[in-house]
Amino acid sequence: MKALVLAFAVAVAAPAAAEDVLGAAGDIVATDGTARAAPGARSGAGYLVLTNRGAAEDRLLAAESPAAQRVELHTHRLEDGIARMVEVEDIALPPGESVALAQGGDHLMFMGLTEAWDPETGIPVRLILDRAGPLDVVLPVAAGPAHGHGHSHGHGHGGDHSHHDDHPGDHGHGRGH
Repeated sequence: MKALVLAFAVAVAAPAAAEDVLGAAGDIVATDGTARAAPGARSGAGYLVLTNRGAAEDRLLAAESPAAQRVELHTHRLEDGIARMVEVEDIALPPGESVALAQGGDHLMFMGLTEAWDPETGIPVRLILDRAGPLDVVLPVAAGPAHGHGHSHGHGHGGDHSHHDDHPGDHGHGRGH
């Protein structure tokens, strides 16, 4: 009987463990996050999945973190056969869907890192959502550079882009690699 109770407890707990919930606000749930920055880099990237469990669309409007001077919402776009990273104003979160902020697509870009990222503590991030409001998460720090940032970076979104020369994983597009 004890074995049956234990087996049931493990079976019930297993689905919850498969989804690494970082936090929730309103109908939005953040899961499966990670942050990456190469040692000594001045920028890094953040990835996570945002699920809208509600009936109305929400939008990720901004992000902020004490780990960087600023956090931008970025995506990759194919222009003339070249993948270019560009800043976007917001990221749509359709009702009943999950949106992955992932390498090679939409993601968080941390500019002007304030200190080396510590895998023991993670990276605190406040996501600003249009309907749900602020959503605070801590992204676990993954080892190694932020992959997918070695492409040419588009600069059609205005502002100072001198920070684009030191993306983690730049692969020859910045600081003497």
